[in-house]
Amino acid sequence: MVILLKQFIDARFHLAFLVCLLIILIFLKKERYAKINGLVLLSYAFIIYFTPMADFLSKQPSHNNYPPSIQLDSLDKAIPYHILVLGTDASEDTLIPSSQRLDFNFQIRLIEGIRIFHALPKSTIITTGRYPGKSFSHGEIAAKALQELGVPENRIAYIKTAETTAQEAAQYAKIYGADSTKVILVSDYSHLPRASEWFQKNQIYPILAPAQSPPNSTGHAVTELKLSDFTWKWERLQKWNLALVQFAGTVQVYLF
Repeated sequence: MVILLKQFIDARFHLAFLVCLLIILIFLKKERYAKINGLVLLSYAFIIYFTPMADFLSKQPSHNNYPPSIQLDSLDKAIPYHILVLGTDASEDTLIPSSQRLDFNFQIRLIEGIRIFHALPKSTIITTGRYPGKSFSHGEIAAKALQELGVPENRIAYIKTAETTAQEAAQYAKIYGADSTKVILVSDYSHLPRASEWFQKNQIYPILAPAQSPPNSTGHAVTELKLSDFTWKWERLQKWNLALVQFAGTVQVYLF
């Protein structure tokens, strides 16, 4: 469900919806229905583009449960850790370095993983993922990228076939066990709450390491509204997409 939303809910979806409403408005013969459709069209456009509702939806209450970055000073550096970097996607282009094949989100997550790795001398980085419909594993590509960036091969591992967060959690638990090593979970700030839920379902209670906050967000709740909040902002589409994907993912956690 979440993967389908990621593929189809973007700027093109909102534009197509608006165009469909406009076409219906043009061809409606009954004035009453035309007025109703026109009102829906204007309301949808206003809410999406001109209100701060997306700001509220993209800032989940669970964000208050952890800081915007991992507190490395609080960790015991004498024990081993698994730094689990959750994957997103990668290019099929084999002519460029593995580090350049990863998409932007994956690169940011990997950079954070490397930063944590250098602070914890007994840690291992584990990358994950394979995007549905692709024949290669971007978890494996990320593992090769780590070698390119100087991480020793004997401190790198990857989970090759997991396609969703639920599968990443289940396969990690199956391979490494529930309480074998402390897990540091690296992902986007908005993704970590539901990712953590999936790992807890597998009796793994990770330390959360946000790699990227929601777009143009501090991660804190909006406490007051200003007139300037009700202006056109194109980036609100991205926040709507983020909110929809995370909402669907949260529902999926509790349903399954």
